[in-house]
Amino acid sequence: MKLSALYQIFLDCQSVTTDSRNCPDGSLFIALKGESFNGNAFAGKALEDGCAFAIIDEAQYAIEGDRRYILVNDCLQTLQQLANYHRRQLGTRVIGITGTNGKTTTKELISAVLSQTHNILYTQGNLNNHIGVPTTLLRLKPEHDLAVIEMGANHQGEITNSDYFGGDLEGIIQKLDYLQSLGITCIYLNPIFEAHSNHRYDTADYTKVDPLLGTKEDFKRLCKEANKRGIHIMLDGVFNHTGSDSIYFNRKGRYQTLGAYQSQESPYYDWYQFYQWPEQYACWWNFETLPNVNETNETYNAYINGTDGVIQTWLKAGADGWRLDVADELPDLFLDDITKAAKQVKPTSMILGEVWEDASNKMAYGQRRRYLLGKQLDSVMNYPFREAIIGFLTGKNPAEMMELIMTVLEHYPPSAIHLLMNHIGTHDTERILTVLGGEPLNGRDREWQSRTKLSQEQRSRGLSLLKLASLMQYTLPGIPCIYYGDEAGMEGYRDPFNRGCFPWGHEDAELVNWYRSLGKIRHSCEVLKQGTLEPYYADDDCFVYVRSDKAVGQKLLVAVNRTAQRKQLCMVQEWETASALLGKAVWNGTLTLEPYGYALLFSGK
Repeated sequence: MKLSALYQIFLDCQSVTTDSRNCPDGSLFIALKGESFNGNAFAGKALEDGCAFAIIDEAQYAIEGDRRYILVNDCLQTLQQLANYHRRQLGTRVIGITGTNGKTTTKELISAVLSQTHNILYTQGNLNNHIGVPTTLLRLKPEHDLAVIEMGANHQGEITNSDYFGGDLEGIIQKLDYLQSLGITCIYLNPIFEAHSNHRYDTADYTKVDPLLGTKEDFKRLCKEANKRGIHIMLDGVFNHTGSDSIYFNRKGRYQTLGAYQSQESPYYDWYQFYQWPEQYACWWNFETLPNVNETNETYNAYINGTDGVIQTWLKAGADGWRLDVADELPDLFLDDITKAAKQVKPTSMILGEVWEDASNKMAYGQRRRYLLGKQLDSVMNYPFREAIIGFLTGKNPAEMMELIMTVLEHYPPSAIHLLMNHIGTHDTERILTVLGGEPLNGRDREWQSRTKLSQEQRSRGLSLLKLASLMQYTLPGIPCIYYGDEAGMEGYRDPFNRGCFPWGHEDAELVNWYRSLGKIRHSCEVLKQGTLEPYYADDDCFVYVRSDKAVGQKLLVAVNRTAQRKQLCMVQEWETASALLGKAVWNGTLTLEPYGYALLFSGK
């Protein structure tokens, strides 16, 4: 699979739902109360804005004779019934909107916007057996600001990760042209399979797309539309553990299947390791909602890697590769089987592993791993390059950061180098703009993270450094991967603050255009595909290297200046005639780098 640039999408967050001030035609408004507001008062406004019906529980807010008002005893209970019925019985998306006073979570609901709800309103008598917790919730502050992320625990002190923001597969299809304009050739999707948290790393059913995201047919259509634009789709494979609320474990009894938690006669019982059945079992990092699986179990291995198993099924549906979550916690034989299964049905498919360290000599659970020795991973996520880029731009020794890069290039085989996933931020890290421009986290708590934003001065400096970071990301060996929204100027500390909604209509236009220019350079410069890297200069706050490929007769010099002072570098004669793709060309043997400046010099045909 030939790639130029990757784009990572955390699915719930690529779109922003709406409040009662902007309701889609034909939607349903449900009035709910918070500590500082009464949702019934917004019912009239919602109907004016195009809602088909408004459910209220206080009669004085209805207009006599207006049959669009539906009076119920308890709006919250009605929302719970509708949400569960709508999701599980009709398989369509439910969007709820919540408010918070900063201390509570889902208690203060403002409204719910359900697509096609008018088809359900006349069957309310059939909903009594479908009471459940609303599954899609977007928090709003009492003043109704949109897309404010405020995490907290429920009444039992649990963080349930049950806040959803409405992103789905159809939303990605609608934005494919935007992604194409960035030069993206592959989309890496965080988990899309049915699950009961917003992150979906607690898989409930590997065979189904989560109903909130769409259907398998929607996924096939996404792949088809993406392929038309030269874009591949890579799925996130979470095979080290399942969710406890799943067809396999079924701790909550949600499913009709006989889960391992329910019976030792379950066909899934041997997938898990119980210390004392059913309450004590091995789980990922002690999260009881994520029971570990025994990957060497024959039936589990066959379920994932067998003929028409999970790996092959989704590749046949249109996916072109798998990113393997916590690859260092997957046994070698299981990794072998994943790759074998994938290559059998799609030889060009890519198997990419989540490995944070040097993958060539990684030790995991007492064993030296053989990720890159053939028959396993095609390549890995490139955290060492991220460390080098951020390290240099935040003041570490340039020569030492260059050494980090060269170590990876010396240790990895060329085939793995060319497919390295070069990211500078993911769903597991702080936003790159925050890292470069903001105050260091230094162990501060979520409350501090939720209210801390970049000042104008910090943001300005951060944006300057982000241009340097992305230039390095796009010109180092491997494939650059944008974490959704980084190109739009999103900021945020750790999960969940690094997973905010994409700011459609409020993007940093200059930054988006910068990324578009980098995408064009990636496409036009053959040397960036397989060219070698030679260090040129790493000192005095500057970082310079050369990509070269004799086969195509091209060289590219990359130079960045991390300071607010102008820098001048003496250059050898061969760069005197090079053209400047970015920045200034060499003049009289000198390359001038402006404050936070850069140069991209091209030599060849």
